[in-house]
Amino acid sequence: MIGRISAILALCLVFLFLLAQPSAMSISVPTDTNVTTASGTFFINVTNDSASQKDLKVTVFAPIKTEISAPLSIGANSTIPVAIKVYNNFPVKTSLSSKVEVNLGSETAIKEMTMNFTPVSNNSSGLGALFSFGIFSDEMAHFTLIDWLVFIVLVLIAAVLLVAFVAKLTKRK
Repeated sequence: MIGRISAILALCLVFLFLLAQPSAMSISVPTDTNVTTASGTFFINVTNDSASQKDLKVTVFAPIKTEISAPLSIGANSTIPVAIKVYNNFPVKTSLSSKVEVNLGSETAIKEMTMNFTPVSNNSSGLGALFSFGIFSDEMAHFTLIDWLVFIVLVLIAAVLLVAFVAKLTKRK
C-alpha cells in the first residue's frame, strides 16, 4: 500500500516537473521613469540563465516614439543592459502606462511601467514666446527647394502689395 502511494506521489511530482517549465530568463524594469527633457533614456537588465546563447527582441508598447539599443542575442549565463530612449513631445504634464516585452529565444516576459513626462520649457515666456523665431527657424531646416520657391514668391507678392498700399495711402493725402 505504501509502495503504491509513493509511486503515485512520484508520478505526480514527475508530471508537475514536466509541466513547470523553468524560466531561463529574468528581467528588471523600473516601475516608473520621469522624462523632463526633450528625450530621456532608461535601462532594463535582461539575464539569460540558460547554458546557451539566445536571440533577443525587446519591444515597448506605448504611444510615443522610442529607440531601443539592444544586441541581437545574449550569451549563456550573462546579463546585459538594454537602453530605451523615449521622446517627450507633450505640451502638458502627462503619465502613460506602457509595457515592455522581452523575447529571449522562445520565452517571453512582459512588465508594466509608468512613464511621466514634464513639458520642456524653452526659457521664453509671455509675448516673447509668441514671436520666437527659434521654432520657425527649426522648421525651416526641413524646407525643400519647392517650399523655398513658394516662400520667396509669397514674400515678393506681399512686398508688392505693401508698396502698392503705401503708395495709394500717400496719394490720398
